[in-house]
Amino acid sequence: MKVLRIILFLSLLGLGAKNSRVYALESPFKGSLSFSYKSLSPTSEPLLIVRVVHVEGLDEIVFRKVVETEPPSYWVNGTGVYGGKRPVLYKGSLVRIHKNRISRASADIMNGRLRVTFHGRRRGRLISLTRDLRKTRTEATTRFVSSFRRFKCGAAELDLNLTEQQISGAFAAALAQLRQTLVLSISADSDFEFYKIYGSNTFGEIESLLNTVDSIFLSQLNIKISVKAIETFNNDSQPYTSSDGETLLNQFRVYNNSYGHLKAANAYHLFTGKTVKPIGMVGLSFVGAFCREGGAYSYGLTQYFPSPVQAIITAHEIAHGLGATHTESGIMMANLSSNPREFSNFSVQEINNYIDSYGTCLSIATPTVSLINVSYSNKGRFQATLTPGGNISGTCNMELYGSSREAYLNTNRIFKRAKRIVSYAIESGAKRQKINVLIKPNAKATQRVFLRAVLSCDNMKGLSKIVPVNVRNKKVVQFLNLLAQGLETSS
Repeated sequence: MKVLRIILFLSLLGLGAKNSRVYALESPFKGSLSFSYKSLSPTSEPLLIVRVVHVEGLDEIVFRKVVETEPPSYWVNGTGVYGGKRPVLYKGSLVRIHKNRISRASADIMNGRLRVTFHGRRRGRLISLTRDLRKTRTEATTRFVSSFRRFKCGAAELDLNLTEQQISGAFAAALAQLRQTLVLSISADSDFEFYKIYGSNTFGEIESLLNTVDSIFLSQLNIKISVKAIETFNNDSQPYTSSDGETLLNQFRVYNNSYGHLKAANAYHLFTGKTVKPIGMVGLSFVGAFCREGGAYSYGLTQYFPSPVQAIITAHEIAHGLGATHTESGIMMANLSSNPREFSNFSVQEINNYIDSYGTCLSIATPTVSLINVSYSNKGRFQATLTPGGNISGTCNMELYGSSREAYLNTNRIFKRAKRIVSYAIESGAKRQKINVLIKPNAKATQRVFLRAVLSCDNMKGLSKIVPVNVRNKKVVQFLNLLAQGLETSS
């Protein structure tokens, strides 16, 4: 049996190694892990790093706190807004990982508990680590999803029989990354039976679950999940009375279409604690329904199942709404009897083709950045202002690139040919970054430098206009190096 060692490394952005803390766990399934709750304060820690060490090598997951510009509203029984505690969400990516493994992960802190969910190297299984941060020493549990019971999705029975799209192209996953990141908005509801399982933590559990689904969609489909509203029923006055899967889904659809109790969204999803019939069916949704018929059939449901399995089932049902049908492998298998960790190429092709034909209701999630007030005075004073904007979610990186050739700053070449001068970590709502550096000029030299700012948030990138500036220096490369050194010294 392979021994898995988990190292949790936490540091504050902008601080040196002396402020870092390292914690370790050695066990194939569980073990002891010791650190204080203060070391993961939800208000002060924007960065969390998890290192997974095993016989195959080292995987490192870098998490950044998700800062939502418009967090979802919480509703109880369709009437009042609930102002309870929200989970602190993190999204991350694997820095060192096998080339065939996906690169996204998620984490959350709720009620003093840290939970990290990621795909391990051991056959790509989904792993969830939980830790009670309020105790100085406790058990940290890992859940290896090594096998599934034969769960069934009932989506095929509810196929809308809409026009079938032709599948073409051999590079489905690559095609998804070539287009701009799209936003799929979703509003979620949960029945009384689901509430009885999680109680006052229901909202946070659903939000954390959809955070994991977002990691899957963003890395494999280049689609960001935006949660608009979450509702629950905390008594049996709910409208969701049936345990038959198809009837329950239609109760959800009719109720929301009639009363509009959930915020307008591209998709609506019900989380149920009932044992859905027929037995073995854990999910149900309409195929090829998103962005069509005014959203009248943009509905799906998922039966309760311990995380992280429920995240895979939820991703499966949401993908049905984007035109994905059942396949023989991957997340879209009709009978989940193995451990799917990603969408097959065929499923990605189906979803890409569906979006090309019907995805007009999905918005484009492109952050924006401006590069203004760029100047270089006769006395050698270089100044510039970088201003973030647009749809920023979570902690992003804002960078400044420079080159002697304007062509090197084009979208497809900037990260290979241009020089990165400086990088800033920012959060949504962050103010502009001002650059003010003194570089000794050469009166006999005149060169033109081209500059461009880049704002990166998850898989989304926004680029400013290319700005030229005349500098008094013999070589552009030398000037850019001096500028980078000056910014490093002044930071």
